[in-house]
Amino acid sequence: MKGITKILILLVFLVTLILNPPFLWGKPISIRVDAAKDLGPPPKILNSSIWIQNLGNLKGASYIIDKFLKDNKPSIVQLSLSILQNTKDFEDFKEILKTHFSMPSSLSFINKAKEYNTLVIVGYDPCPMPEWLSSNPGNLEKVSDWGGSVQSCSPPKDYKLWGEVVKYTLGYLSSLGLNNLGFYIGHEQERDWIGDEESFFEYYAETANAVKTVGNRIMVGGPGPSWITAKRNNCDTYLSKDIRLKCLEDGGWADPENEPFIKNFIEYVAKNNIPLDFINWHSFGVLPSGFQNSVTLINEWLRENKLEDVYLYVSDWTYWTFPPYPDDILDSQEPAAYIVNALYFMWKAGVDWHGHDFDVRDYGGREKGIKEIRNNSAFIGDWSIFSWGGGVGGGITKPMYNALKAISMVTQEDETGPRNLIKIEFTDENTIAAFATLTGSQRRISLILSNSIPSATMRFKKYLRYKIDRQTPFLDEEKKLIRKCIIESGRKESGDVVLPCINQLVSTLKDPQKIEALNFVAKAYAGLNNGKGLNDIRSVSKELKYPENKKIADSIMRILAARKNPTDVQIHFTNIPFEGKAKLTIYTIDGTHSNACSFNKRTEPTKTTVPCGIGGAVDCAVWDAKEKAQKGGIKTAEDYLLSLGYKENEVKYLKDIVKKCEKSGNIKLRLNKLLKDRDFKPTCSVKKLEEDLKETFKIYHKALHSFYYNAIDEINNWNEVSLEGSEVVNRIGIQNNSCTISLNMEPNSVALVILNKEPEK
Repeated sequence: MKGITKILILLVFLVTLILNPPFLWGKPISIRVDAAKDLGPPPKILNSSIWIQNLGNLKGASYIIDKFLKDNKPSIVQLSLSILQNTKDFEDFKEILKTHFSMPSSLSFINKAKEYNTLVIVGYDPCPMPEWLSSNPGNLEKVSDWGGSVQSCSPPKDYKLWGEVVKYTLGYLSSLGLNNLGFYIGHEQERDWIGDEESFFEYYAETANAVKTVGNRIMVGGPGPSWITAKRNNCDTYLSKDIRLKCLEDGGWADPENEPFIKNFIEYVAKNNIPLDFINWHSFGVLPSGFQNSVTLINEWLRENKLEDVYLYVSDWTYWTFPPYPDDILDSQEPAAYIVNALYFMWKAGVDWHGHDFDVRDYGGREKGIKEIRNNSAFIGDWSIFSWGGGVGGGITKPMYNALKAISMVTQEDETGPRNLIKIEFTDENTIAAFATLTGSQRRISLILSNSIPSATMRFKKYLRYKIDRQTPFLDEEKKLIRKCIIESGRKESGDVVLPCINQLVSTLKDPQKIEALNFVAKAYAGLNNGKGLNDIRSVSKELKYPENKKIADSIMRILAARKNPTDVQIHFTNIPFEGKAKLTIYTIDGTHSNACSFNKRTEPTKTTVPCGIGGAVDCAVWDAKEKAQKGGIKTAEDYLLSLGYKENEVKYLKDIVKKCEKSGNIKLRLNKLLKDRDFKPTCSVKKLEEDLKETFKIYHKALHSFYYNAIDEINNWNEVSLEGSEVVNRIGIQNNSCTISLNMEPNSVALVILNKEPEK
């Protein structure tokens, strides 16, 4: 028996060697944290700031607003006001605005924003125009698959009246005590704007000037395109035939020079002396290199136009790239690792502010279909950092949420005092990114690091191209030609197309090291494209002669290994400002920690192909919470109606109206239908019935939300779901003001390491 056991152990060892050969193990990644090198207070880019798509998404509930703001104290929130489109006139708009900001979620947001002095950047885009203000009133044809109607995406017909809307909005928010305000103009209008670029720039100018009449301290900016080099759409992209014809009659609305929307915007603003405090744009799944490229471009355009002191703002960003949507990856730990990595590279690139997607949902109904297919599972791959955008049926914190919370635990002031960044050294040729702080009391060092690497093949190929591009010894012009070859090869059915293209470049080179590097790059890309890939790259790397090229190959091999295997990380803390006993606390976000999605998958009763599972422990708890909340809400409504003197047989009918109404506005319709029922014999007037039902509806919803979100909060505090549930505490000794800690990090994971001086006894 012992002999068989030995053979089995040997077989397991051999299989491990085959799957993970020693040349892939590599040395641990080394990170050095020098607590004596003070880099000053953390910049706003290293803060958990957000974009709120619509406070109305929450149906009045304040839970996810309360939770996020309490946990994160964001420096900046971009708040879209999706309320203007359906207003009847200016007076109606004013009433709707007041109603919007009287919702519990709005009141909670305002109170917290005032408490934390958050910069609240409001705006009405995209496509905000109501019939009474639009230059194309009554035209409700869709502009695009993503956009609004022709009416809502058109310029205002009266800029003076539009200016009054802007001024009233800012004045009203100021009256609520929000004194740290901004106004954004434009949200992907390079796609959906009805008119040419010049007409949008005029819209910006009129709006920006209106903003500054309210107060010069109010920040204003735009134009918010879908990505940094996005260009104005051509006529054929519009769904409306009439609009396509109008576009063609105008000679087209796209820039004839084919320049980026932002570049032309900057030139217009500078030429016409229009107020501009920040430039904002959107970012979807951008690689680390993309942030540096974006900043380089914008700074060049600003410099060319002699514009200074303009903040750079990534105002709507996420790990998601483009369709398909929903995308299950958004519920996993991969975006969590990306968030830390992305913010590190934004900081290094010189981005000033950011706003990660918070409650974002698709108004086209694609999420609804997934909900139905998955039996209303909490996990559908939506953009929000809470499942289902935080609404009833969702509200579960995703790994993304835990990553933002971990960042706040590193950079936010707390009971130990304010924090300063401290110097940290590591090579960014690997998959790790990190930053660290020290409290003013010098009793706590906090370090966050992520091991971020794309799992999907197409994302990974793009990522690997970036890594190779950074390390190869080519001039910029040579790199452009190489990229062109690679892009062209990616469009062909055969990946080997890259080789002839590269061979043409080789013939122009004289440096043998460059020739070897170029041949290696060509074979590496060909391997990735034709599917033979990773093994081909290993075999090609063995043929390299030059040490510099071998170093590049080794780096690429480590990245290939890191995609499938855990990465060993050694953290060397030096110049620690305390000695003796210390408490070491480590929090983890990975495939089994701080991860509601993976826990639901592990506990699903019947195995499915759905990445987060269906019917697991989280789903069952959410379904139970919803059922009990509805019962609790109805019981509260019943009790209220009985307290008003209604009889039990009346209450039986009335509570059914309350339960079935999605909005209080539907009550009159349902009541009129009920009054036709011969069995219903009310003991009061129809007017009183309607008034009482509207109040009962409010009470029902308040109770439903209270019951539901109390239960959801309990789920969010489960050890398997919360960041705190991953906590591991050890006591260690600090000698010579230094110590070394080793971590084993899964691909796409986050670690938060906190080193505390133990209090004196």
